Amino acid sequence: MLLEKYNQGIGDMSHASLDRYCWLCMWVCGSGMLSSAVPTNDMKCWSFSQTRFTLNGNFMTALAAGLQYCLYNGHYVVAKSALETVAIRAQYDVCAEVMLLTASLLDTIKISSVTPASKPFGIPVPQLSGTQDDT
Repeated sequence: MLLEKYNQGIGDMSHASLDRYCWLCMWVCGSGMLSSAVPTNDMKCWSFSQTRFTLNGNFMTALAAGLQYCLYNGHYVVAKSALETVAIRAQYDVCAEVMLLTASLLDTIKISSVTPASKPFGIPVPQLSGTQDDT
């Protein structure tokens, strides 16, 4: 699948390519949706396709995996909007594994108080104070 090949080399892609990837995810997952269901005002001015593209769970999981990389590598705002669009589409299509994946990614973003691009990947772990080494 072309998307899996793209995701394998996503670390070598330019910033413009990653930005376009996020917009592509929003456009594909937003196809056939009402404008009120689109998560951002920036996208409401888009003329979405009236035809709803058929997407399966594996494809949406691959989209979310690429968006996860974009979230933590300088495209926080647009990748978050795209991830919200994938989450809404997963709810419409009742894809449980995609709903779990997108919900966990969005919850991880809510937990951190700073944008992920300014921190290492993942959930912050508090440092233990006063630990002593027995050696």
